[in-house]
Amino acid sequence: MYETRSARVCRERALVLHAVGIPYEILELDGMRVLAVGYHVADEAREQLSLYEKENRGWPPVLSEMPRVSNGVIGAMCFATMLLILHWMTNAEAFGLDWYVEGRVDGRLMRQGEWWRAITALMLHADAPHLAGNMVIGAVFGLFLGQLVGQGLGWSLILAGGALGNIANVLLQHPSHRAVGASTAVFAALGTLTAYTWMHRRDARFHAAFRIAPLISGAVLLAYLGTGDVRTDIVAHLTGFGCGMAGGIIVARLPASWRRSGRRQLTIGLAAVLACAAAWLLALT
Repeated sequence: MYETRSARVCRERALVLHAVGIPYEILELDGMRVLAVGYHVADEAREQLSLYEKENRGWPPVLSEMPRVSNGVIGAMCFATMLLILHWMTNAEAFGLDWYVEGRVDGRLMRQGEWWRAITALMLHADAPHLAGNMVIGAVFGLFLGQLVGQGLGWSLILAGGALGNIANVLLQHPSHRAVGASTAVFAALGTLTAYTWMHRRDARFHAAFRIAPLISGAVLLAYLGTGDVRTDIVAHLTGFGCGMAGGIIVARLPASWRRSGRRQLTIGLAAVLACAAAWLLALT
């Protein structure tokens, strides 16, 4: 009734018949495995095997490679260059301004309406090691995200996640809280990557451990990179990561055309640049 060269495939079909109580016999003829049943149950056996084939079509599932829409290099280089320039201008007190005072996270002033500090603080750093750590890790995460979702969309998500993370952090902290650094945006990038990759594996046919692997990896990196000495703003890292995850889930649900459209990527990227410029304009005037 059913024949195949694979002993494993034949045994699987035999188990189907066994489960529904249809007697069978496995024969070997000319290198083929033949699953034989009585004439009086042949039609029922064919129906059960047909149902089995339909239920298991496409099994085991194959995880397709996540498509790349760009190389991500330009965005990462722009990010690193911007942080370097802002750090130099801050230390040189360019234009006679105290960039730290005007741009840092300040809980009291932000609660009074100076929410642009949520963006400007992302571009300020206390010292060279602080700058180097955020610049390198942020560029790496941004590079990967830019490859997956496009550079304009990717860096806009990083900026939005970092800014929203700073706002959430201010609302959770005491009004006297002050901070600078791109780390909130860095962990927003990690959160976006984590959620976007997890959404790519959400097919219920995959093993549960395989589906949640991105979440575990993201949590491990958050714990490893997001904790440190007493100067580390752990709450900001958590809020940035959480806001980034929300962004990753949203962008994973967008049509593929959003990621593949060069014009849309450019428009969204320029919007992020203008948001940074507008934030500094408000801060310095």
